[in-house]
Amino acid sequence: MTAHALIYIVIGFALVLAAAPYGFARTETARRKAVDRLARRIDLAVPTSPIEDERIGARLAVRERSIAVSGGIGLIAAVLAALFLPGFHQNDFSHLGIFIISLTGVGVGAGLNALRTTRELPDDVPRIARLSTPTMSDYLLGIEYRGAIVIVAVGAVVTAASVALASNPHRHYRRRLWPTPAARATAAATPVTASAERDVR
Repeated sequence: MTAHALIYIVIGFALVLAAAPYGFARTETARRKAVDRLARRIDLAVPTSPIEDERIGARLAVRERSIAVSGGIGLIAAVLAALFLPGFHQNDFSHLGIFIISLTGVGVGAGLNALRTTRELPDDVPRIARLSTPTMSDYLLGIEYRGAIVIVAVGAVVTAASVALASNPHRHYRRRLWPTPAARATAAATPVTASAERDVR
């Protein structure tokens, strides 16, 4: 499998990953399931009236759409970088960089949506008392919270490394950071070939 084929496979997977939440959030069944998952996650009963279901489901749908749109923007930015940034496709980060940049877009979308979402409840909704103060862990699973931090951090590091390698026109790109098996075999065979040529002469 060539590097270009792998790049397009990664592009397709990232595109599906970015578009899936948008499709899931558009259906009423998916919104109700999202509300049910939220209720189990925060360990509080969600009001069952149609108005509250629709209101909470709409906010969850907006979150999913923000993630999908930002992931798509990150994917487009990664593809443009692969096509037009000098040397981007010639280093070892090209196929991984496209996927990680798109995931970085997903994380940015989720973060921006969390920042812009109001925390104040409308006056006409029921309020449920609880003994402890809600924290981030009440709304996100531990693996989601830690995974988002790791993905954004790794995405930023790999993106910076990819841009640094691709934007240096004087770098000899054939000197790979991780030599391939073929390169190691060629390097090992070179002394033998040179010795054989000297013997023939």
